[in-house]
Amino acid sequence: MKTKYLLIFTMFIFYCLLLNGQDITPVDVAYFDKIANSTELELIQTPKLENYVENWVGLNKKRRGFYGYRVKIFSELGTHARNNANNVRLECKKEHPEVSVYVVYNDPNFEVHVGDFRSKFEAMALLSELKPTYSEAFVVYGIIEFPELPEVLKPHKAIELPELPEIKE
Repeated sequence: MKTKYLLIFTMFIFYCLLLNGQDITPVDVAYFDKIANSTELELIQTPKLENYVENWVGLNKKRRGFYGYRVKIFSELGTHARNNANNVRLECKKEHPEVSVYVVYNDPNFEVHVGDFRSKFEAMALLSELKPTYSEAFVVYGIIEFPELPEVLKPHKAIELPELPEIKE
């Protein structure tokens, strides 16, 4: 039994050494050749797939956003629900001017949602700030507007350098 395991183990070691001996550099692979890959690609697809892609693009244009997270801080139905929701929105905007606040109508309720977050983690951070004021707040998943990019991801403006004085020899 031990010899069987020893034989399998030595074959595994030999196989690993054999794989380690293969050295492929990007120069050897045609995929990395710029001349070979500078041609245009012709995509041939079935009409069903073309129709699906067109429908998907059309739905995304209509939706005006993508799925993400917001914090719901208020929900009410009734005759004065819209006015109450607008009052909560204004109050929240005064306390947190850096985030977007929306009044959303989900039949039959008027709701106040705060923020546009790509991840639930970001929404939870805002929720922890809002919990003392809005004790019944919670995170909801839905369509959000495109949030502002962080400064790190924004395109930078070109910096104009001052002209250097000429060096005289």
